Amino acid sequence: MQHLARLILVGLLAWFVSFGAVFAQTSRAIDYETFTPLAAKAEQTLVTGRASDNVLEDLRTELADWRDQFQQGQSINQDRIETLKSQLDALGPIPEDGDDPVADRRLELNEQLTELRAPVKRAVEAYSRADGLIREIDNLLRSRQTSVLLSVGPNPLNPANWELALIDLSKTFETPIGGVNSFIATLSLNQSVSSYLSSIFFTLLGIIIVFAGTQVLKTQTREWKTLSPHFGAIAEFLQEISGLIILPLIGVGFLSIGLQLSGLFGARGMLILENAPTYASWIFIAYWSYYRLFARANALLQDSSQIKLWVAFLALIVMSRDMLFDLAEFDFYSANSKAVINLPFIFIGSFVLFRFSSLLRLRPKGEGEASAENNLIRRVLRLLVVAGKTIAVLAPILAVIGYGHIATGTLFPFLKTVLYLAGLVALHAVVTRLVNVLFGYDKDADTLLSIVVAVLLLSVWVPLIALLWGVRETDLLELWTTFVNGFKLGETTLTPSDFIAFVVIFIVGYSLTRFIQSTLKTAVLPKTNIDTGGQNAIVSGFGYIGIFLAALIAISSTGLDLSSLAIVAGALSVGIGFGLQNIVSNFVSGIILLIERPVSEGDWIEVGGQMGYVRNISVRSTRIETFDRSDVIVPNADLVSGVVTNWTRGNTIGRLIVPIGVAYGNDTRRVEAILRDIIEAHPMVLLNPPPSVIFQGFGADSMDFEIRAILRDVNWMLSVKSDINHSIAERFVAEGIEIPYAQRDIWIRNPEALAGGRNDNS
Repeated sequence: MQHLARLILVGLLAWFVSFGAVFAQTSRAIDYETFTPLAAKAEQTLVTGRASDNVLEDLRTELADWRDQFQQGQSINQDRIETLKSQLDALGPIPEDGDDPVADRRLELNEQLTELRAPVKRAVEAYSRADGLIREIDNLLRSRQTSVLLSVGPNPLNPANWELALIDLSKTFETPIGGVNSFIATLSLNQSVSSYLSSIFFTLLGIIIVFAGTQVLKTQTREWKTLSPHFGAIAEFLQEISGLIILPLIGVGFLSIGLQLSGLFGARGMLILENAPTYASWIFIAYWSYYRLFARANALLQDSSQIKLWVAFLALIVMSRDMLFDLAEFDFYSANSKAVINLPFIFIGSFVLFRFSSLLRLRPKGEGEASAENNLIRRVLRLLVVAGKTIAVLAPILAVIGYGHIATGTLFPFLKTVLYLAGLVALHAVVTRLVNVLFGYDKDADTLLSIVVAVLLLSVWVPLIALLWGVRETDLLELWTTFVNGFKLGETTLTPSDFIAFVVIFIVGYSLTRFIQSTLKTAVLPKTNIDTGGQNAIVSGFGYIGIFLAALIAISSTGLDLSSLAIVAGALSVGIGFGLQNIVSNFVSGIILLIERPVSEGDWIEVGGQMGYVRNISVRSTRIETFDRSDVIVPNADLVSGVVTNWTRGNTIGRLIVPIGVAYGNDTRRVEAILRDIIEAHPMVLLNPPPSVIFQGFGADSMDFEIRAILRDVNWMLSVKSDINHSIAERFVAEGIEIPYAQRDIWIRNPEALAGGRNDNS
């Protein structure tokens, strides 16, 4: 019931969200007069091809906004158009003889339809124009990006470039000192008391959070772990994520605000302080990655003692280069200066990367743990080793010969990718442990949830890594726009919202079907006079119908025209005729079993030499539980077309036959009377019709009798037979009646031959 309520709530929420989105797209008038000159300007800019990247990006942003408006404009008057189309369909086709009694009405509806479609067609044309211009801009920007990447830059080994680099660096690093001196000289003039207090407060707060926040959180979460396993898992998650990443970053942010409020630093110092959380994040990610990933990889690595140091070097290289090149962009360094400044970072970064990759030497596979997580770490580390050493060798060579853009565009994104992937694997391990505990598994269990968590994290991480490698944000937004707009299937456009609506409606319908089935089975049908087999048939039949209707309604909610699947259905029917005959036969037989009910759940049947109780009748097969507690799966077609013995069909009354033989010489009338007394005395035997004792005849070793009786419940046949046999044995012993056993006399036809052979041997 709880799950059903949740699903209904999710369905209602999804419906309200979609309704809100539709309501937001009101049919406001589109100002095509403003768009036309913008589009003409974009076309002229693309023809000349001399605009800067920033100008093109701004132009693209404007066109993207217009394209969104045109996308919404394509749904203008949609409801009214559908109404008019249904009215035209109701009028029927135009008569072939030309005598159309509703010609005037048909003409009027067509005129209205043409008028309503006009703004839609204009929106479609404008959307196509804006979309085409956006694609042209994207192609131009990508071609420029590729040209820059493959171009030969200034030679960093040219001594003339060294002087330019030193001049630029001296101007950058002399200014902050001058800014501090001027601040001290005008301390009382530039700052108020409130600014001093705010600066001191935020600075101290940042220092406290950075150095003491983790310990406070660790102490607090230690108490939470004692409450319950769920609170313990949440506490452990918060301790790692917040204590090692979030809290330190917040502390650095407060510290940066405090130092900015002090007025101690100039423009360049303020630039560094504004980006301080970003710079510090590389250090925190590196530390956390070692703490969670590499520190736990001791069983996989031959030597992990130095990993922590070189992970820190990776983060320091990334942080220091980003910091310096932010200043270089601020001070407008020349390309020659940037090439010279970048060369030491390339050499140092390549050396650190090569050394780091060399430390990732894996132990032989048999020595490490064989868990799925360790296997994943093995694959990641092996990939890092190969790619890291390759880039570390090629990057310095490319930089020296002048291809600094390629060297920079591969080395430093790879260093950041290493840290991102390490953080991803570490985060995956932490989140998986939390999810396992919340869902009732062991925290280190290897379950399907681990894959689900990995997919969700990758969906966030892949775009971030793509940005590191030069993918523009607009490219990602374009992919997202394409994804949101959906894809065409025939004449229908399917969007993610359609897919979500399909899933939600089907799940709600499926859950509702199961809920009604459960209600019928437990609360409604038991109060009727329908037998158990009929109740099960009604419940199963309702389940098939409910699931079919849920799927049909869910498909219809996406707007998919089911008539477009007619060709597929025709081809599928041919395939069914040739290759799926048995499956269809069993399916139809299952429906027949549910309707006709020659066999019901709980019946004791015998089919194909197998005897047992029917436990479940599904779409394709029936499960029979034999008396040795094994399950036999019988195709439904065998139950419909084959010979089936149903011992309990309709009722549980059945006949019992017990054969017995007595020795020759006993009084047959007396034996018959004894057997009749025994069978009539048993409580499971019905006296109406009365049981009978049959004298079958004279056997080779005995006079054969047979007891025949009707039992109240045939399911007790074996127990009753055993009781009767015990009673017969006891009475026969008491009455002196012998139960014979087979005897055989051996006659030797030529005993003299045996005697003669014995004499010869002697």
